[in-house]
Amino acid sequence: QPADADVSCPAGTTKRVLADSEAGSAAQQQATFSTAVSSGMTAFTRSPSSLGTNATSGQASWFVPDQKTAGQSLLYLTNAVTVPAGQPTYLSFEGWNLLDYGSDSSGTDYFDGGIVEVNVDNQTNHYDATAGWVNGPTHTLASGTGNGHAGYRAFAGDSKGWVLSRYDLSQFAGHQVTPRFSLVTDDDGNQDYSLIG
Repeated sequence: QPADADVSCPAGTTKRVLADSEAGSAAQQQATFSTAVSSGMTAFTRSPSSLGTNATSGQASWFVPDQKTAGQSLLYLTNAVTVPAGQPTYLSFEGWNLLDYGSDSSGTDYFDGGIVEVNVDNQTNHYDATAGWVNGPTHTLASGTGNGHAGYRAFAGDSKGWVLSRYDLSQFAGHQVTPRFSLVTDDDGNQDYSLIG
């Protein structure tokens, strides 16, 4: 497991938090993000999972179970934030995953995964966040098993616990951004595997 990404600020500077899903009451934490799902998928919830509490602080975390069917479950910032100009700005979060994957003599295939995208200025298309990471997505989703995001870089397999990741948003200075987290799954019509989520 890699060391957590550094989210401290340089000496002589002050951190300004633009959005924080861990702040406030349980209702305020829930309202920080919105959810959406494709048919047959389960939505992200702000609660302990079916396995009990799994959080790095408090008693709750955002959770969605891995599914046996193909689809996408979305978690996105309810209100866009404006990235300030002239200073580094980052998206940081702690993630934990155990998702459908398999190994054989030819290597490891990752069938389900978590992807991070950024909507910029409410455009129709989302920017695929693949470069500018510390502890970013390192696996490529397999083709041929029905995952609509095959070929994408993803957080996949077993993270072996919580990992703090950081993505550089500075390239979007002066623009409104809406980070979006997705669990994307496959269904090859034959094996139908799922793990925890």
